[in-house]
Amino acid sequence: MPYASAISQGIDSIDKCRPGGERTLYALAEVTSLDPMPYLETVLVNYKSSSVVRIQYEHCIGCTKCLVVCPVDAVIGSAKHMHTILEDVCTGCDLCIDVCPVDCIESVDVAERTEQEEQQLAIQSRRRYQKRGRRLAQREQDRQKKYQKAQALLVDLL
Repeated sequence: MPYASAISQGIDSIDKCRPGGERTLYALAEVTSLDPMPYLETVLVNYKSSSVVRIQYEHCIGCTKCLVVCPVDAVIGSAKHMHTILEDVCTGCDLCIDVCPVDCIESVDVAERTEQEEQQLAIQSRRRYQKRGRRLAQREQDRQKKYQKAQALLVDLL
């Protein structure tokens, strides 16, 4: 979503969706009325085939950093316990790989998805992303309420 917003605002180019490849480039070019040809070489060089990430369980320390960055909640686990990836939910974005302090997350190629499977994954991922956003917004709202309550108590005490 942040990437889509950046494209729509003219801040970012249409050639950075590595998992989307040519298909996504052409779709973005059509939506933005841009010529895809100047971007094609970059997309072909950087294309990332269908993949998911996997955690090497014996090395996972349960730091929760992967939980925080996963935009579709494909990582499950809790602090100081081993985490796992829901592979049927994972989009292969690899955002969790760079934040792992013990390098126990790896990208694994999977069979190319059909057009229909890709569309289903996109729909599912969008829903999960939106649900995650609502949950995080509610959590922030609750945190703000607690902060305001604590502030009011301090004012009353003083």
